[in-house]
Amino acid sequence: MDEQKIGAYSGGWAAVNPLASTLSGVTVSISPLLGNSGMSALMLILGAGGIALVAKSARGVQA
Repeated sequence: MDEQKIGAYSGGWAAVNPLASTLSGVTVSISPLLGNSGMSALMLILGAGGIALVAKSARGVQA
């Protein structure tokens, strides 16, 4: 492990991968109920939420 790149080995992906798997499984399971337009709306909401969280985190780091 390179001490100069400590952030690269933080293990963040170990926490994100199970969550991503769970969310993808849930969206596949509810897709017959929501249909094409409902899934499109859900993906827009999830995408906008992700962008908002990243923007909030970026503002917090710069402060």
